[in-house]
Amino acid sequence: MKNQQSMTRKQYKSIKKYDHKQMDEFIAKIYEQGFKDGQMACSSDISMSDIEKILDSTKGIGEKRKAAIMNKFDLLVNCGDGSEKK
Repeated sequence: MKNQQSMTRKQYKSIKKYDHKQMDEFIAKIYEQGFKDGQMACSSDISMSDIEKILDSTKGIGEKRKAAIMNKFDLLVNCGDGSEKK
């Protein structure tokens, strides 16, 4: 963990006294911060043309295999899991 923030004793005591609503809000805030951090860490500037160039320079990958890989990559980018829509 790069920027791990630890809580102070004062914050800890405050959190211990939270009621249900306050705890839900606190957890939601922590989740949102983690989600945003995860999105920033996973953002990628790789384009389809970059992938195509790499596949072109890879020995053993012909046009048919490259087309199949590019199709799966496109499905992954557009559908989220790489599985074909049925």
